[in-house]
Amino acid sequence: MSNAEITQSTDQGAQSIPDGFVFEDEHPQLKLPFTAAIGDRKLEGESLSITKAIVSGLLPPFDGEREELVSLRFDFDGFSINMFIEAFVTQSGESDDPRVTLRFADPTGEHLAALRYILNSFIAGHVVNMGQLLGFTGPTVVKSQPKPLETPTSRRIMNGLRAGAVFVAGVTLVYAATTVVYNRVAFLYEANPVVLSVEGPSLRATSAGQITFINTEAGQGDVAYSILSTSGDLLSTQMPCDCQIVLTEGMTTGATVLAGDPVLQLANEGAGFVGEATVSDEGMARIIAGDTAELEMASGQIVPVSLTFKQTAALGGIGVPAKVVVSEEFESATQSGDVGRLRFRNGFAEDWLKPVGNAIGSLFGKEF
Repeated sequence: MSNAEITQSTDQGAQSIPDGFVFEDEHPQLKLPFTAAIGDRKLEGESLSITKAIVSGLLPPFDGEREELVSLRFDFDGFSINMFIEAFVTQSGESDDPRVTLRFADPTGEHLAALRYILNSFIAGHVVNMGQLLGFTGPTVVKSQPKPLETPTSRRIMNGLRAGAVFVAGVTLVYAATTVVYNRVAFLYEANPVVLSVEGPSLRATSAGQITFINTEAGQGDVAYSILSTSGDLLSTQMPCDCQIVLTEGMTTGATVLAGDPVLQLANEGAGFVGEATVSDEGMARIIAGDTAELEMASGQIVPVSLTFKQTAALGGIGVPAKVVVSEEFESATQSGDVGRLRFRNGFAEDWLKPVGNAIGSLFGKEF
């Protein structure tokens, strides 16, 4: 096909295109007023799209196309917008044809957002052609936010109650969790209970039988108690000292005993209270770490104690036998036969976790 035939086909195709549009690609050319400046030459804009612009004016003669920095200017009423775009400049027709095509070198460059906004506003009718100027007819005032609906008083009260309930539940959970952590970290309890008794030797039954006589006021050398043994013999036990006598619970006249059962507990004046305990391996580790030994009595009272370990081997992995001695300042608060539970208190947890727990517990009127 010759060049003449190509030109003729192009002219015939252009006649079927609606006036004001040039569909060389998918982007339509819009007719709106603008100017283009190339160097010191100013050209009037005829049509514009995202990818190229058609302008008219005089340029120095050149062959083919060349890349130039083009300034597109859009004049509005009171202000103007300038865009600087790299474009390939080609003459649209014959050498004497003033029309020039500006094909943008990078259609998606930094100018795209502003150019697309102007073109979309022109299509939507917000930007109109007023001779050589552009006019904006779109909204100029930001829409105010709708006034929020007033919440009824009853709903506000319910929301407040709901928020309060959530707060109380959250604080309760935190307090419960802190209590669990505090008890786990701060204390280690031994499994076996400790029964307190007056410190001193015990007088035990020398044979199985029945108690026929008990004298709790006996002095040194007097008969303290007598047992009628199963063999028919009457066995009497003398007091070894002028000591305080504490009758073992359940030992009365007529009671039956087995050999070795404690009948009387002897104590010198001013003797304290002691007990027997078995300390586990975990308890021994706590003692070595410096934890404090305490007795938690059945009444809820906490009594500091000291431990004296017997010179014997551990009971087959069960624990180590120990003598529990009540502190002197707490002897008046205890008595023979009281039952308590041995525990070890961690000082670090006491110093750090307890203040936190007390602060939370103060909301409920409780303390650790």
